[in-house]
Amino acid sequence: MAFWKSKKSKEVVQETVVKETLEIKEEVDKEHHKLSIAFTELFNRSKLLEPSLPQNVDKATKQVRETKLHSERAHYQYTYDTNVPGAPYLWVSKEIPLPSNERPHYDWIVKVAETIIPILARGPAAEELVQTAIKTLFDAENDPHKLEDLLEMITAKTFKERPQNIGSYDWPFGDKKYLPESASDYTLDASFCRYRLAGPNPMMIRPCEQAVWQRLEKDVADEETRARIDAVFKAGRLYCVDYSALAKVKGGINAGTPKYPAGATALFELPEDEEVRTRESLLVMAIQCNPDGPVYLPPPKGDEVQWKIAKAVFNSCDGDYHEAVMHLAHTHLVMESFLVATHRELPPQHPISVLLLPHFEGTAFINHLANTKLISPGGGVAVLVSGDIGEIDQLVGDTVLEILSDDFSFPALLKRRKMDADNFPAPFPYRDDGMLVWEAVKEWVTSYLAIYYGSGATAEENIAGDYELNRWIDTLGNSRQE
Repeated sequence: MAFWKSKKSKEVVQETVVKETLEIKEEVDKEHHKLSIAFTELFNRSKLLEPSLPQNVDKATKQVRETKLHSERAHYQYTYDTNVPGAPYLWVSKEIPLPSNERPHYDWIVKVAETIIPILARGPAAEELVQTAIKTLFDAENDPHKLEDLLEMITAKTFKERPQNIGSYDWPFGDKKYLPESASDYTLDASFCRYRLAGPNPMMIRPCEQAVWQRLEKDVADEETRARIDAVFKAGRLYCVDYSALAKVKGGINAGTPKYPAGATALFELPEDEEVRTRESLLVMAIQCNPDGPVYLPPPKGDEVQWKIAKAVFNSCDGDYHEAVMHLAHTHLVMESFLVATHRELPPQHPISVLLLPHFEGTAFINHLANTKLISPGGGVAVLVSGDIGEIDQLVGDTVLEILSDDFSFPALLKRRKMDADNFPAPFPYRDDGMLVWEAVKEWVTSYLAIYYGSGATAEENIAGDYELNRWIDTLGNSRQE
């Protein structure tokens, strides 16, 4: 007999199905209720995290924000007891470890691995370095100090011998396979001038001040050249990059061999002819490797070999200053001051916190690594720069305090150096491209902040009433240790 031919069986089945359906419906209703509660909680939390000004939220939300800041202040504290005297660092110790959200995460480690492994594979002790690097990088997700060990090993293996010539630096580039085209013309005067405006350190050029020219003038042996440079100076077309202060830095030691810092100054002419300026914004006129030393001239007035050596000495000063001041001080350490102040005074839902936090990724971790390894005696930077690392660190600390005391926006820096478009009427790639980026960022940020602060008198009122913002500004101002 077929199953459905039994009326009784059919009723039993129907009853069972109804019962099970009701049970399922009851379970679904329970799950819907749970989901409803969850979504309500999520919505409430999202409202708490929605960007807002502190004066525009209710009392309960204000309390949530203050509680979060109280917790953050326990983890984000300033310290000045580091290798860089006076510079505001995030305090990291056994009692206050690096905050978990400042440690390297998996995606960051993968990016580092993708960059560093191919380079190490081309260098000395390649197999050992690559195998150790892969293991260490991925161990670092749980123990960031593993990266310190990796840096020490890379430094020991790749810098164990003093470079003998320019070819000693070919290995990271796969025996020149990955070198940029400009690497083949670096000895040319045109390239030397181009680096001042579009190289790694293009914010050092400025109009030559009278004190600088007077210091060099007495050491220019060739009378004709001295008169010509003087005429260019009086015409307001003499420019310079002055690293003479570096001559005071004591020399460092690398692999038992002394290093000799220089304090070079280079003079450049802004061509008088506007058509020439479109091709060559600057023409190099002279280089002095150290204060009161001889002034070297380009051929045919000067010796060709001596001229090449003078340019190499100047580029060494340029590299030292860039690494210590423009890169470490003006970038890493200035950013760290903002990082600490933001975590201490702006909760995650503050509009400015929302804007800044993504840009802090990796900053505290890599700065801590730099302080404990790279810029300490025997570290990678100590090997790289020509000066004693202790004196270089002092220079770094001084410049951090200097820049935190002033307006260091891009247009302000250009204007202060008289290298803005009004004062330097020639192509300046770093300035010209940088201003396009600056204006685009400024327009976007202004529009974003207007959403929360408004504009005109409304913005002024909202800024005055934003006590979190004002505490943030005060904390930044007080982060300097005189």
